[in-house]
Amino acid sequence: MTLMPRINREDMKGQILKNIVTRVDYQDTFGLSDETRKGIYKICEARGITKKLRRPLEESDFQTYDPVNIFSVTYEEIRDVFSDVIYDDEKGFYVEINQFFLLITQEIDAYYENYSFTSELVEGILRVLKEKEALQILKVSIRKANEVYYKDYTNIHSDFKSEIINFNQFNRAIDWKKPYSNSESKQSFEWNNQRINFVSIFDSGKLNGNKLYRLYLQIEVYDVDLNFVKFQDNVIEKFKQLNETLYLFFEYTLTDVAVEKLKVEEGRLGDLT
Repeated sequence: MTLMPRINREDMKGQILKNIVTRVDYQDTFGLSDETRKGIYKICEARGITKKLRRPLEESDFQTYDPVNIFSVTYEEIRDVFSDVIYDDEKGFYVEINQFFLLITQEIDAYYENYSFTSELVEGILRVLKEKEALQILKVSIRKANEVYYKDYTNIHSDFKSEIINFNQFNRAIDWKKPYSNSESKQSFEWNNQRINFVSIFDSGKLNGNKLYRLYLQIEVYDVDLNFVKFQDNVIEKFKQLNETLYLFFEYTLTDVAVEKLKVEEGRLGDLT
């Protein structure tokens, strides 16, 4: 499958992002030292991310959409493990670090920071981990969730290709105006030596008393190395590749009409612009 974008990522000024999740999973480091925590906090602080809290790990932290889960973490192994969370809730940035993974989440509301900001954070934090801990990276991933709302669900066809919104085999027989009508699909596959998880959800609800239809698209691109070789020296370059692949697949979901809409600064899709 060859993907040729109609416009470059830099020319897509608008967006429909809900959140961006960047994750690095590594071999258990037997706990992070105070010196490591201080180094990571210093990097976040320099970028205005200063609030702190700690939370216990849960089994759900290791659940994925991957066809084969590379992790076999039991509750007994994590019940006494805590994550350090450093965050800026005004900008929606959350940096979470523990002996199993690094997780950086950006919630997109009114504020959107270019992905290079996250990439710089990852690079700085991994540098500290490599210096202070015996870091062996297992998996790197980027997951982006997009969300669009429509007052009239038929308008979705002007923004997204038919193969993306082919809700299910009973599509023509279903009355999508009924409250229990919804559709969810998940696909996992490989492309250009990268692994991809694609989730599409179509459902409906009410906002301020008005009926709305929602299309939720989640695309995750990731790579795995059980031999701890690929990511030791070029992990940031790998993230650039993953981010480019993610853009290619997102752009592929759009119609030509939607692409034109998103060329404009602050361009949006759907009926709530």
